[in-house]
Formats: sequence, C-alpha cells, structure tokens
Amino acid sequence: MSDAAAAFLERVQALDAARRKLDVDALLDAEDREALKLQRRHRFVTFAVALAGVLLLLLGIVALGEADWTDDTRLGGPLGWAARKVLPALRGSSEVPWVESLLVLAIFLGVLGTLGQRSRWLSSRYRAERLRSLRFQVLIRPEFWKGTAATTSDCEEEIRRELEEIEDIEPDGLKTIAEREEATSVPAVEDTAGTASALLPLLARYYLDHRLMDQVNYFKKLVRKHTDSEGSGCLSRILGPFAFFASIGFVVCHLVVDWAKGAEERDSAKWLILHHGDALALFFSAAIPAVMIGVRTWRGANESARNAARSKAKLGVLEKRATALRDFSKSLEPDPRAVFGTLALTENLLRNELQDWLRLMREAEWYG
Repeated sequence: MSDAAAAFLERVQALDAARRKLDVDALLDAEDREALKLQRRHRFVTFAVALAGVLLLLLGIVALGEADWTDDTRLGGPLGWAARKVLPALRGSSEVPWVESLLVLAIFLGVLGTLGQRSRWLSSRYRAERLRSLRFQVLIRPEFWKGTAATTSDCEEEIRRELEEIEDIEPDGLKTIAEREEATSVPAVEDTAGTASALLPLLARYYLDHRLMDQVNYFKKLVRKHTDSEGSGCLSRILGPFAFFASIGFVVCHLVVDWAKGAEERDSAKWLILHHGDALALFFSAAIPAVMIGVRTWRGANESARNAARSKAKLGVLEKRATALRDFSKSLEPDPRAVFGTLALTENLLRNELQDWLRLMREAEWYG
C-alpha cells in the first residue's frame, strides 16, 4: 500500500470509528426501516381507498340505471348472461347496501388512518437520508484533509453537531424545511490551501464509488421504472383526454341507440337488445370518469409522474459530476479548489434534491 493510500485510509478509519461510537449506522438503519414501513403502508392505503371508491361509484351507477334493465331470457351472449345472472342479483338484493356500507367504512378508516402518517413517513425518510450523507458532509470539508491525520475525537465533534440538527427534525417542522433551499458554497482558494493534494484523487474516487454512483444508479432505476410502466410518459398525458372523449363517445352511442330503439316495436327481441345497449352506453359514459378519478387519486397521492420527471432531470447533472470526479481520480495532483468545489456542488445538489422531493410529497393530493 502506498503512503498516500495509507494516509487516506487512516483518516477514513478515524471517521468510521467516530460514527460507530455515536451509533450512526444503527440510527440510519432504524430510520430507514421506519420510513420503508410507513411508505409501504401509505401506498397500500391510497391504493385500497381509491379502489374502494371506484367500486362504490360503480355500484351507485348500476343502481341508478337498474330500472332500465330486464331479466328477459330471450337475450343471448354477454347481455343475456348479465340480464339473467348479475343484474337480478344486484336488483333488490339486501347484500348490496351492506357491501356499499363496508366500502364507505373502508374509505373512511383508510383516510382516517393516514392522518399524520404521511408526515411521519416524510420525516423518517428525510432523517434517514441526512444520516446517510453525514459521513460525506465531513469528508468533503477541506479542513479534514489538512495537516496531520484526523483523530476520532475530531470527527466525533463534527458528527455530533450534525446529529443534533438531524435529531431535531420532527413532522411538524417539515413545512419550514421544505421551504428552505440550501445555498451552494464553493470553498475559496485560501480554504483549500494546505490540503494534502496527494490524497485528493483517492478522495474523488472514494466519493464517486461510495456516494455519487449509488445516487446515479438509484435515479437510473427510478427513470427506468417509470419509463417502462408509462411508455416514456405518454400514458400519463393521453389517459385523461382519452377517458374524457371515450365518455363523450358512449353518450353519442346512447343517443344513436336511443333513436334506433324508437323505430322498433316495444319489447321485441331487437328492441330489448337496443334497450340494454342503450343502458350499457350510459353505464360506461359514467363509469369511465369514475375509474379515472380513482386512478388520478392514487397517482396524485404518490406523485409518480412528477417524481419521474424530477429524477430524470437530476440524473443528467449527476452523471456530469461523476465524469468530473472520475477525471480528478486519474490526475496525480488535481487542483484542490476544483476537487472540493465539485464535491461541494454535488453534495449540495443531493441535499437540494432531497428538499425538492420533500416539497413535492408534501404537496401531493392526500390527507395527513
């Protein structure tokens, strides 16, 4: 091992010893597990409430049009099956009001159960990410790389100050945090003077491998996930207008069928088919917006589309910073101010990205 590598490792080990002494990893694991648990619960509840709401609306739509349905056995195909099996079961059934009551109760309990839960999730995730970045907040400071090797006590003092700030983060204070933007502070030339320049390529490589590439891969995963699920974002843009015009189309079908029905003898086989087609057209004209409201409620509660766009925008910048750090790691004596400036800008970008995510999720269309 070279002298530079040994000196670099000594400083990192001092930092890791201070983190172990203050149980930073244990705090991070606890906050991360809590955030994941609350996130899964939030997503499940929002999906369940949206689904229950859609089913309730569909039952209501069927009930509104049940007078237009008959159980005439002369009908064939799906219409005949629905007329003979499904609709008689719904019409006048004592179980349907109970099902509707259970759906209403599920919606009420779901919304009530999430009050305050989202804020706890966001605060846990925010604390976890601050704890995750704590090591690098210390590493990228020029003072850490000046003079003799840093001691565990020096690192402990730095970490303790950060921990006190992180531990003070509570759900009630998220609004203030979300409205705050961290100013970028690039070290001046005099701040970086005297740093161990031989260690800077190792610092650039260490930050790249242990911090930046983890974030780059995370954003790539998010972008790929939303691209695959939404067809490069096209689905989000066309689904709403498609549903709107599809509903109009079914209303037009209702008008055409209703006109054709008037030319047929009442209660004839053809009249019954047209009559049920008319009822189906009206049902779908109301059901499609009901389904879209449920989908929009679920997506709005999780801000999937806007999170995807945010991830894609940040990914491009982070990849440029990764290229710069890769170049520094290959240089024998890179410019200290350029190295620490790039590190400060990158860490500040990640901090502000966390602020953007917090701001976005606080404004998501849900309760609590």
